[in-house]
Amino acid sequence: MGFACAAICTPPLSALNPAHRITQYLHSAWKSDSGLQSVRRLAQTPDGYLWLATRGGLVRFDGNRFTTFLAGAVPGLESSTTQDLLVDADGSLWIATLGGGVSHYQHDKFRSYTMRDGVPSNDIQSLFRDTQGVIWVGTRNGEVARLNHDRFEKVSLAIPSASISAFLEDDDHSLWIATFGDGVFRLRNGVLTRFSVHEGLPDGRVADLYRDRSGKIWTAGWKGISSWSGSRFVPDPAVNQAVEYAIACRKDRDGNLWVAASSGLFLSRGGRVARLNRESGLSADFVADVFEDREGNLWVATRAGLDRFRDAPVRTFTDKEGLAGRSGPVAVGDHGDIWTMSDRQVDRITAGELSTWRFALPSRGQPATFLPQPDSALLIGFAGGVIRWRPNGARVISELAGLDVRCMLRARNGTIWLGTANRGLLRWNPASSSGLSLGTVLSDRSIGTLAEDHAGAIWAGSAFGSGLYRMNGEKVQHFGPAEGLESPNVNTLYVDERGDLWIGSTGGLSWFQSGKLRTANSRHGLPSNQILAIVDDSYGRLWMATFAGIASIEKQSLSEWADGRREMLIPTVYPGENGLQAYTVGRLFPCAIRSPDGHLWFSAVDGITEVTPPDPRQSRADEFPVRIEDITVDGVSRGRQDRLRIPHGARSIEIAYTAIALSNSESIRFRYRLGGVDQAWVNADARRTAFYNNLKPGAYTFSVSARSGAGQWRDAPGASFVLSIAPAYYQTLWFQALCAAGFLTLLWGLYRIRLYQIAREFNVRLDERVGERTRLARDLHDTLLQSFQGLMLRLQVVDELLPPGRAKEQLEQTLERADQAIVEGRSAVHDLRSSTTTTNDLAQAVRAVADELGTEGSPTFRLVVEGPVRDLHPILRDDVYRIAREALRNAFNHAQAHHIEAEITYGDGLRLRIRDDGRGIPPEILEAGRSGHYGLSGIRERARQIGASLNIWSGTGTGTEIDLSVPGAIAYGESPGRPRFQLFRKKVG
Repeated sequence: MGFACAAICTPPLSALNPAHRITQYLHSAWKSDSGLQSVRRLAQTPDGYLWLATRGGLVRFDGNRFTTFLAGAVPGLESSTTQDLLVDADGSLWIATLGGGVSHYQHDKFRSYTMRDGVPSNDIQSLFRDTQGVIWVGTRNGEVARLNHDRFEKVSLAIPSASISAFLEDDDHSLWIATFGDGVFRLRNGVLTRFSVHEGLPDGRVADLYRDRSGKIWTAGWKGISSWSGSRFVPDPAVNQAVEYAIACRKDRDGNLWVAASSGLFLSRGGRVARLNRESGLSADFVADVFEDREGNLWVATRAGLDRFRDAPVRTFTDKEGLAGRSGPVAVGDHGDIWTMSDRQVDRITAGELSTWRFALPSRGQPATFLPQPDSALLIGFAGGVIRWRPNGARVISELAGLDVRCMLRARNGTIWLGTANRGLLRWNPASSSGLSLGTVLSDRSIGTLAEDHAGAIWAGSAFGSGLYRMNGEKVQHFGPAEGLESPNVNTLYVDERGDLWIGSTGGLSWFQSGKLRTANSRHGLPSNQILAIVDDSYGRLWMATFAGIASIEKQSLSEWADGRREMLIPTVYPGENGLQAYTVGRLFPCAIRSPDGHLWFSAVDGITEVTPPDPRQSRADEFPVRIEDITVDGVSRGRQDRLRIPHGARSIEIAYTAIALSNSESIRFRYRLGGVDQAWVNADARRTAFYNNLKPGAYTFSVSARSGAGQWRDAPGASFVLSIAPAYYQTLWFQALCAAGFLTLLWGLYRIRLYQIAREFNVRLDERVGERTRLARDLHDTLLQSFQGLMLRLQVVDELLPPGRAKEQLEQTLERADQAIVEGRSAVHDLRSSTTTTNDLAQAVRAVADELGTEGSPTFRLVVEGPVRDLHPILRDDVYRIAREALRNAFNHAQAHHIEAEITYGDGLRLRIRDDGRGIPPEILEAGRSGHYGLSGIRERARQIGASLNIWSGTGTGTEIDLSVPGAIAYGESPGRPRFQLFRKKVG
């Protein structure tokens, strides 16, 4: 909804308005259903809390929630029967108990002083702090003690064994002591003086002492109250006549004297005494204490609970103040008096005082409208005509007899307009001498409201569907739905100080702006569509009586809304809790007026309501403390702490917070946020508890903010704390780091095992190849070469037998070639055997191939070796060598290059790179090879065979690069990092 409650926006007054009667204050009561038991004393600490000493424990109240502290449940509190309260200068609280001595509440902790600490008795009746800061206690058996260096010491005084009920210090620093049975004692300069009934006390049983702001000393006790004149006590006859047993008396900041008594609450003002008791709404007849808080509220402690009286900008006059019967219209007289009447009497309110005259209309008629006349006269319109009433008599106006009058308006020219239900709208000129003083203007018989604008035009509203009329001279204009009027059922009309016309109907609030009728209703933020009465104040606000209560809104905001500069309207609504009841304004004219003092008056079914519009220039009363009250972890209270550390495993956390506002706590709204959990503020509305479950370990900051209605959010000291949740051992960083290290070690171990497996499998294959080469070398030597050698010997014999000639020459050439083949075969057998045992340098072998292939005009060749040279497995070395030889052969013979470069890198693995700047290899040959040639295919096959990675880059005109990478575990038979860990060592070769 787009409106704010008046309790939200209305600042608490500095004190109860002395012009109001006791029955006109707003009254709230809390009884046993709130957990209260026989409230004995009241006090307020600097943090704003109201404290109650009760028979059922010490109670703290924030305006919304009662918190009870009980002995046994709270460490340091020895008794739940509390008698008296004392607020110390440091803001701490002293509590007098029966059976538990004196308790001191400071920094959210209790400490008790009992007979072990020097207190003469554990039954403490009264507490006091003098101007020197000394704490005094009085017991129920007449003993007095004072606190000295954290221990109480008894003060010996000649006081009979009567209960010490109260202490007081005067301007001379004399200590006054009240007893319940032996009067009052004064201790001055070590001399003790007793005062009894002989010195003016009403009775020797004195229950309380009180010193007002002027320094006057008051007593309360049996037979009433009295005040100290300087030499004796003077009873108050007006109060004592009404009171039998006065228990306490207090003066508020406006000088009103309040008396708590066994028969109710009494207010003494100007020699008159008013009383409230259980019959008039008080929680009980027995009143034990009266207390005025810093916000101006009056609190009353009773045997049954707690009562609060506070001001509001609303005062209602009902039958309790002297009105009788159903209330009628309300109007302002020539002298600013407020007039109203019912079916039984005429009433006038002057300066808050009510004067009444008994008067009944003919046939028990109900007044529908009236007009104040000079000299306290009234024109009263009803269903039988119009009566001219004066305090000394009344008469019916004959020419208006028989009219069913619903509304009357006196125009500035003296003409009186009458809206009637049987003859329509009439115009009456009582001063006319023509004899034609009454004439019909409209035949509409449903006119119920009238207004005159600044141009002298008369506006008339029809209550039953005929819309709105404007009469200017003889010209009549009509406005209905076709002209923009939302509803033709007009309830009220009002012309403000600027001359603007405001129309209240069953369709909302209407007005003219920029030549058009504009209407706002509940769709746009107003509390109701039914506008029953309208009046404005001197601060630019419009006030409306609606079915939802009385609401006010800035006229400027209405204008902005009509111009499209505002989306929604936000009125302030005054509901029943402020003294205004919904559904109470009837069809009377007028039913809302503004008096010369700026107050607004509304006619209601149960009386006349006066509203004092708040001055918007005054600051709003949004000053209220916001604080954390308690933190509960898994059902165990941890109190209030700025920093709270809890162990791991906590499942539920409950945070209780509050805003201490004793006047209008129901208007406070909250939001909270737990940093690290809540991304934005959580709107808690009126809820005062936050819940969190299963929070992860870490540090969190909880903050709560509050505001009063539509006011600004307030963050205050004490409204946040840091929550730290300890991690379990398995949630700590060191444990997680250890787990991560273990996991990485495991991965490394698995990686090493896999490398070992690959190296072992490769070595097995290499060993198989070495064995196969050795067998082949042996077989070639023992069979093929031997047979070939034997064949050569026989051919040489044949050569010896042949005569010289061509055949002999051919045979000798064949023998030479055969000798060369045998040499090559022996060399091949030698190579097969030497590859398994010799560890030639790969770089040297590559250099030798380049030297062998290079001729005059060949490309330049450059060899680069990076890293320390390491031993390679002989078979792998041969395969790498053969790959290098094939690549160099292609580069020297076919690439047409200018420069060829070979690079051998010994690192984590073995890397061989051969590149040239020749014509390159066509893509189709690079991909599939040249038909009948197996150089590239052989290179790829050898690379796969030894488990190496081979990449060949080439393109037409861009040269060629061959990149061969062999893993270290294969190339060297072990990882470079292996010596560090000495894992999976294996000898290769």
